[in-house]
Amino acid sequence: MEKKLTIILSLLLFSIPTIIQAQSFRYGFNMGWLSATKTVKMLQPENGVTTHAIHTPVIGINAGYDFHKRWSVETNIQVRNEGFRMHYRYATPYINSPEYTEFNLYQYDYYLRIPLLIAYHILPPGAKFGIDITAGPSLGFLMKQSLKTEAINQNGVEYLSTACYDVPALKIFDPGIHIGLRVRTKLAKKFDVFCDAGKYQGIVNIQDSGYPVIDNNKTCNRSWNINIGLQYRCCGK
Repeated sequence: MEKKLTIILSLLLFSIPTIIQAQSFRYGFNMGWLSATKTVKMLQPENGVTTHAIHTPVIGINAGYDFHKRWSVETNIQVRNEGFRMHYRYATPYINSPEYTEFNLYQYDYYLRIPLLIAYHILPPGAKFGIDITAGPSLGFLMKQSLKTEAINQNGVEYLSTACYDVPALKIFDPGIHIGLRVRTKLAKKFDVFCDAGKYQGIVNIQDSGYPVIDNNKTCNRSWNINIGLQYRCCGK
């Protein structure tokens, strides 16, 4: 699956100049770091259960079009692991596994994330570098899920089989809101380099209502990311 996605993204990247030829159009690639977690509201809360972020690298392609000297539309397509870690701590040994008092359940949810953003350029076009504020909807499409479980006892960490765990059923579509800040500068005549940081917040419950929902949770994706990238301006100076 990963190889197919790489091929598809590469074809999209190199076909863009033939699809759109405009002086204000640019495209490129980026890589960065994602800190992802989930906001989990339990209707039947459990004592000793906490959620934590997981941190993973990301890579993607980006594109932008300046339709005004201070405004542009932007996107940054990435495949991202938007999972989280759930930590269980028991005051006394767990009745079914008395040697364990703590568990870490890692849930890995891989999304194709497509933000559709409007950017406002704070500095004028003639400046040596730019500072942009970005905001807009972000569309996520669930591609793959997996689990990893750690049990913690007096001897340390032991990895357990996840065969007895059901992967929580999530909805395929996850819409949300993205806001961010970007700093960019010219690297060469037609190349820009940039660094951006942003936050994503899901706005719908992604638990699948057609499945027995674990603990009657209401769950939304949430993440922070930072990227560095390169963009090529198709035409113009």
